[in-house]
Amino acid sequence: SGINQIAVDLIDGWNIISVPMLASDMTGTMLFPTAMSPFYSFGSSYLQVSVLENGKGYWVKFSGSQSVTITGTLINTNAISVNQGWNLIGPFSTEISITEITTMPSNIISSSFYGYEGGYSITDYLYPGKGYWIKTSATGVLLLNSNKKQSWK
Repeated sequence: SGINQIAVDLIDGWNIISVPMLASDMTGTMLFPTAMSPFYSFGSSYLQVSVLENGKGYWVKFSGSQSVTITGTLINTNAISVNQGWNLIGPFSTEISITEITTMPSNIISSSFYGYEGGYSITDYLYPGKGYWIKTSATGVLLLNSNKKQSWK
């Protein structure tokens, strides 16, 4: 699929970010060199991490609004694993409407999707490079069924 670039717009202060493509180096400080804090993932609690994973969301702080360009290859999956309860997730390279998201097992989504831009807000779309909170009633998989990934259409 070749090398692609996605610009991620960041706000001053804390952001929830994600890595929408597979980069040659997935270290947080390489992907987001201007980060002013460690990167925090969420499982049953917050955990400081240095290497980031596709499909997950991370808290990180920046000084000043800015745009960071992520370079990498497109990811050949549309699946994001989730645990029962709250999950911090990130989409892949395609903006996706939440109406296109399905789950295995079915109907485990039990909250709205929440984004963070200096405060929480319910979102109807997931944007590449951003991270989102979602609550599920069971452990399973979110399937981001964007039309661009469905080769049979």
